[in-house]
Amino acid sequence: MGLGPSAHGLLNGERYGNHYALERWAAALESGASCEAERESERDPTIALEIVMLGLRLADGLDRRDHAPRAWAAVEGRYGAAFARALATGRLERTAYGVRIPRAHTFVADDVIAWLEARAERGEMARADLCATSASRIAAPKTAVSPPRPAPPAV
Repeated sequence: MGLGPSAHGLLNGERYGNHYALERWAAALESGASCEAERESERDPTIALEIVMLGLRLADGLDRRDHAPRAWAAVEGRYGAAFARALATGRLERTAYGVRIPRAHTFVADDVIAWLEARAERGEMARADLCATSASRIAAPKTAVSPPRPAPPAV
C-alpha cells in the first residue's frame, strides 16, 4: 500500500500512484478527493516488469522460487529471449534458480534493466506483428479451387 505523495501501491489487483507534487497531494487529501494520479489493472506484462525491475536490483537477483508460478511464467514469457541474449553477452549471469546482474556491473543495473525491457518490448511488437500477419492469412479469401464433392450414393 502506497501512502503519501508520489507513493505507489497495489491493492486488489489495481496498481495506483499518488500525485507527485506535495501541494496537489495535500490539497486532495484535505478536500476528501482521491490522492491518486494514476491507476491501472495489474496484467501479466506489468507483473513481469515489476518482478524484473525490482528483483534485478537485489544482490542475489531474480529467484523463480520467490514468485507464484503464474507470475514467473509471465516473466519467462516476456523476458525469456532477452535473458538468453543478456546471458550470452555478459549482462546477466545464471544463478541456481534464476539470473542476476554480475557484481562488476551493479553500478549500471538500471542500464541493464532498461536494455532487457527494450528487448522485451521489441519481442512484444514482433509477436503482435506475427499474430496480425497470421490473422490476415486466416481471414484472407482462399484462391485455390476446391476439389469437386463426390456424388451422393444412388438410391
